[in-house]
Amino acid sequence: MADFVPYLKLLARLTEGSIVAKLPEDDAPVAISGNARLMLKVEVDKAAETARLTKEQGKVEAELAKLTAKLEKPGYVDKAPAHLVERDKAQLAELHDKLEKVKGQLAKLA
Repeated sequence: MADFVPYLKLLARLTEGSIVAKLPEDDAPVAISGNARLMLKVEVDKAAETARLTKEQGKVEAELAKLTAKLEKPGYVDKAPAHLVERDKAQLAELHDKLEKVKGQLAKLA
């Protein structure tokens, strides 16, 4: 397998390629082909990624607050068409999921 690393580097435009005996226990994407496993290791600028995720978290929390206020407004659920209320509730659930994912990513970086 070591003989093919230079070709893989060239074809995939990689800066580095190496053979390891055991895969690290991180969240790197792995492709399995037969007995071989290919791992993609991406270096992340923690400060920049933390800033980006913190900004994203703020945006999602603001959208959540806005949508929650809309749904809690007296009479909105009763007066608005049912399809709009269902759409807003679905969007609220999606935003909660997105917020949890962002918080999970932030926790991994900490």
